[in-house]
Amino acid sequence: MEYHVGGMRLRLPEGYSAPAMQEQEPAETLTLMKETVEMSAVVTVRTVGPDEVLPEGEWTLIDRLHEGLGDRQGIIEVRSGSTAQGRRYIYSLVKNGKDPEGVWYELNGDFCFEGGVLRVSGRFDEEAAGVERENIVFNLSARMNEIDIMTYSWYQDPYEEGLVKGLRMNMSEEEQFDEYFPAHPLSQARALMRDIIELN
Repeated sequence: MEYHVGGMRLRLPEGYSAPAMQEQEPAETLTLMKETVEMSAVVTVRTVGPDEVLPEGEWTLIDRLHEGLGDRQGIIEVRSGSTAQGRRYIYSLVKNGKDPEGVWYELNGDFCFEGGVLRVSGRFDEEAAGVERENIVFNLSARMNEIDIMTYSWYQDPYEEGLVKGLRMNMSEEEQFDEYFPAHPLSQARALMRDIIELN
């Protein structure tokens, strides 16, 4: 689907719908929602000024994220490159703990257009069925001796080996498992980024 945000044209994948509140929002902001059996997502697209844009370099953004991580946050991934039409982008995915349990994934990505920069932000919440991914991958990995529970190799920051701060990424959150859990919030967040990169 095609949307115009802040005078710029952005193509987004099917499956996201605008809530009733959309009509009351300013024209430079777009809000969309999506639900599966394993997650619920709210995605916002808006223009950002020069003082808000994410840094161009991946490691600059990674360092910034590491500095600001809370006790219940952890980096999943940071990626940058060019879209199918040659537009520069950079995005991050950060895991957040929920009360009393569960997680949600925070997405923030900047896409450079001729008329400015569009920020795609999303909150992808894990529902009850979403925990199956971690349980299934953990049990299979343990049986195949791919993890060392005593040394906590199940949990690992993807960019700083030995980091113990925060809610670190676990093995089940690696991209290789997305195809087996396509409705999971992390799989959905990655799929959204892939589609935007391919469509724009």
